[in-house]
Amino acid sequence: MRILIDHGCYDLLNQGDVAMLQVAVTRLNRLWPGAFIQVITDAPDRLAIYCANAHPVHPHTRLSWNKAGRLFGRLQQARTSWVSEQLFNLERAIWRRWPRLVQCLVQSKLKRRGLKVNLEEINDFSEAFWGADLIIASGGGYINDAFRWHAVKLLDMLKIATEFGIPTAMFSQGLGPIQHPELQAKVKTTLPLVDLLTTREGQHSLSLLTSLDALPGQVITTGDDAIELAYTHRSSHPGMGIGLNLRAAAYSGVDNEVIKVVRTVVGVAAQKYSARLIPLPISFYYEESDVTTLQQLLQGYDDASDGGQSLDHPLKIVEQVGCCRVVVTGSYHAGVFALAQGIPVVGLVKSAYYGDKFSGLANQFGLGCEIISLDDPRLYDKLMLGIETAWKSAESVRPHLLKAAVAQIEAGQAAYRQLYKLVKRRYD
Repeated sequence: MRILIDHGCYDLLNQGDVAMLQVAVTRLNRLWPGAFIQVITDAPDRLAIYCANAHPVHPHTRLSWNKAGRLFGRLQQARTSWVSEQLFNLERAIWRRWPRLVQCLVQSKLKRRGLKVNLEEINDFSEAFWGADLIIASGGGYINDAFRWHAVKLLDMLKIATEFGIPTAMFSQGLGPIQHPELQAKVKTTLPLVDLLTTREGQHSLSLLTSLDALPGQVITTGDDAIELAYTHRSSHPGMGIGLNLRAAAYSGVDNEVIKVVRTVVGVAAQKYSARLIPLPISFYYEESDVTTLQQLLQGYDDASDGGQSLDHPLKIVEQVGCCRVVVTGSYHAGVFALAQGIPVVGLVKSAYYGDKFSGLANQFGLGCEIISLDDPRLYDKLMLGIETAWKSAESVRPHLLKAAVAQIEAGQAAYRQLYKLVKRRYD
């Protein structure tokens, strides 16, 4: 069994995306012991740390491969659906039987078109794609306008796979907002062809799919795949700290004024409850590093803090979350890691993107996740009250949150088993 996994974080610098990838690989290995699993990434060293049994495939040549790596591209589009289907089947058979010959043909096409790519990498990608018995998009919030460039490429690849009869699935997806015409068109033409799609929340994603007339044959709301990792490694006794995260990026809308207000509030709350402020970074991208923002938030409280720079593995962050009684976060996955351990969350949102993320997460858990708008003119008072409410209710909401986590884990595992049955029927 050969499985190719695409995802939302090729350089593996977002620990939430890494956690979902780890859970996906683990679940697939349980279903298909000994499967040859390949993951698209440009950080093979990090992949070896996070998913030791997975094999890296470089992503940079994928766009050129889409354009030049198909033998009958224009001919297929110009014929009837029956002829097109036969050509698709023929092309896949040729790729599988004579890969080296086809690679020479692709190289010739690339040269004629003036496309400069690493031939070894495009060969590796071609072999991974055409050799796959199953192609998966693991969890993430990347099918939206903020990450349109990535979403379009991933959807293109899934569409090609479905055209050639390769089973496809998308797990733990957070969809939208989608307003851009190009991405809407890609979603409409691709998602209905996907064999199985699971969403991590049912509040926004399903209504979006319905509005775009893009519902796949099977859609299941399971919750976030990373819940399993955090729940499995949860702390037996919650701590007494206040976990902290804030995402400063173009798609979050967070600016220096917001950071100042949040810093003031959490500092006062920490003194009030004699609590330690605990940094919980998720994104380690240089241009949107949570570490940098956390160091700003901790100024005057813990100037020696590294902002969580050393927390370079999902399990390290999960362990830190376990030291908290309450988590105040503008990062979705810091919230997931907390709620999955029975720890209440105060979610900070400013953009529609994060508004959908957190409201969907709150809907999945039912209790213990209060959402506060960073645009609220009474932000100071609202945030202070939110922390107070979460602190006082921490013990009472814990059993409910853990029960909700278990239900979502079971739904996710059941969806993977459903995929196993689907693939088995396809190849029997």
